[in-house]
Amino acid sequence: MKVSSVPKLLAFSCLITLRLQGYALAELPKAAPATITSIAPTQQEAGRNIQHVTLADPRLGKIGFAMSLPATRTDRKLPVVFVLGALGSGQHSVGLIPNPGAAAIVGYDWPQLPRRLGLHEIVSMRENALAIPGRMSAVSRWTLAQPWADPSRVTLIGFSLGAIAAPAAEQMMQSHGTDVRWTVLADGGAPISAVVAGDQQIQPQWLRSFAALVAESLFRPMDPALHVSHLTGRFLLISSADDTTIPHAASERLEELAPQPKQTIQLPGGHVGTSGAKLELLNAAIAATRRWLTSEGAI
Repeated sequence: MKVSSVPKLLAFSCLITLRLQGYALAELPKAAPATITSIAPTQQEAGRNIQHVTLADPRLGKIGFAMSLPATRTDRKLPVVFVLGALGSGQHSVGLIPNPGAAAIVGYDWPQLPRRLGLHEIVSMRENALAIPGRMSAVSRWTLAQPWADPSRVTLIGFSLGAIAAPAAEQMMQSHGTDVRWTVLADGGAPISAVVAGDQQIQPQWLRSFAALVAESLFRPMDPALHVSHLTGRFLLISSADDTTIPHAASERLEELAPQPKQTIQLPGGHVGTSGAKLELLNAAIAATRRWLTSEGAI
């Protein structure tokens, strides 16, 4: 991530001023009862039925997600795995989970990032980010109300940026009655300021401290450090030995804050991704996740 233009720095400075004047929300926006607006025609891929669903929430707007269900089902209810990937569509996220077996995989649609980064776009990006927990709560309530869903076997997985958003999302989901029994956080960190301050992808280096201040100012209400210790269930935390995006101190802090019972795994290589060598690292993290969930009886 490279941010060097003066207009962008001025936009960030304006947002800090807005926060000091009371612009920032005191808490995360909560979902109201959502109504379904559309279900796309079913696509069949490798023995799975994949559908895209759009909900409408009077407070949080449109909420999109993809569902992947086994094409052949019995009367037995399906365990549900919610996936927060690192940006991208819900369909892309569910496609990252190979051979999910007799489980329903639900992937959240991340809002598209703006092509330019002015003040208006930053405000919009912040609003969309803070809406993620409420939107995930709406998705989970709708999904678990379906006749095929087993509300007693619910998992939430977060990869990379998704691992940073997942604790706030899970706490919101739990506050609305969703019992998340298994949580996987892969290549995440806490607090947000430490994650950004140690991100070697931000160049030049002197910009990291400023970017950390901005990130803390904008996204503090969903900082994983404020949420993860309040969660319940069982936890798997995955880190990467040579991660240059999430500093080791932030990764270790997230592991420390996660409640027991928990298991930690450090995989070789760098930060996970969806292309090239990073995809191989992601596949290794997904394989470790699958082994753990299988051993736990989650899927």
